[in-house]
This record gives sequence, structure tokens and C-alpha cells, in this order.
Amino acid sequence: MSSSSTFLRATIALLALPAALAAQAVPDTLAARPIALRDAVALAEQNGLAAIQARGQTRSAESGVRAAKGALFPSATISLGQVNQSGERLDAQGRLVPYLATQPWTYSTGLNSSINLFDGGRRWNEVKRTKYDVGAAEANEVSQKYSLALQVKTQYYAILAAREAESAAKTQLQQADEQLKTSIVRTRAGVVTLSDSLRSVIAVGDGAEGGVDHRDQ
Repeated sequence: MSSSSTFLRATIALLALPAALAAQAVPDTLAARPIALRDAVALAEQNGLAAIQARGQTRSAESGVRAAKGALFPSATISLGQVNQSGERLDAQGRLVPYLATQPWTYSTGLNSSINLFDGGRRWNEVKRTKYDVGAAEANEVSQKYSLALQVKTQYYAILAAREAESAAKTQLQQADEQLKTSIVRTRAGVVTLSDSLRSVIAVGDGAEGGVDHRDQ
């Protein structure tokens, strides 16, 4: 009686295993859209934080060159003004009386220009320095570009390897599942022992766990 009861429980466990494994499978509803490696590198170079910072440094250095060149030219200041001398004012008795000047409107214009004739070559050296800054910023931009490309390619091929491993795990799971079904039939027929069927159960479980591990990667 004990042997029959043990066999019945094992058989139920074997029959329930495929349904349990299917319940554990999580649909991949958040799968990313597959793109080519070239497109992935281009997106990283366009939207990567390091690339954006490098481009910003280059633009800032180029602005410094323009400012340094502008300092070589004379500075000029133009001013314009107008004054209206009309309205009301207080007379000797403290009363408001209308006032209108002979020329109520007066205008003024001014032009002021200055240039630094000698500064020991400081401004020219500043232009050279800012140009060196541009070169350094451009070199950093190129460095960041290749660094991002390397990171993207490394992750891209790592994902491809993980997918290949997942595909192999799925194939192994299918083979183990077929062996499990065969073992269940043969166990019912009394051709093999219960331990053989349990080994098939373990093989299916290992295959399912391997597939989940590679998908998580």
C-alpha cells in the first residue's frame, strides 16, 4: 500500500511539473526594440552624457577663441540722449505755473573709442592659449566618442552571447521535456523505475533555471 501511494504521488508530481514551469515563465512584454550595432553606437554618441559634455567643452573653447580675437580690436562706445525741458514748476509764491523753454528738447550724442597699444603680447598669447584649449577639447571629444563606441560594442556582443546561451538552454529544456514525457509513459507502463523519471524532472528544472538566468543577463 505504501509503495502504491508513493508511486501515485510521484506520478502526480510528474504530471503537474509542466504546468508549474509554464506558470513560472514570465512573458517578456518589456523587450527592447532590436537595432543594428551601427545605430546603437550612433545613439550613444548622440545622447551619451560624456559625449554631450565633450561637445559642450568644445563649443565653450571655440567661444573663448572668438572672445580673445575680439580683444585685439579697438573698443567703441556710442551714447545717445535727449532731455525735455517743459512742464510745470513752482513760482516765487509756491504755485505751479506752466513752463516752456525756448528749446524744450535738447539732444546729445557721444562716441568713445579706446585701444590698448602695448600689453607685452598678452592678447596674442591669449588667442594662442584658447586655440590650444579648442584642440584639447576636440581631442577629448574624439576620445569620448571611441570610448562610448567600445562600451556599446562590448555590451552589444555580450547581449548576443547571452541570447545564444538562452537559445541553447531552451533547446536543452525542450529535449529534457521530451525525455520527461517519455519517462512518464514508460513509468506508467512499468518499463523504467521511478528514479529514472525523477532524474528527468531534475533535468527539466535545470534547463528552465538556465534559461531564466540567461534571460536575466
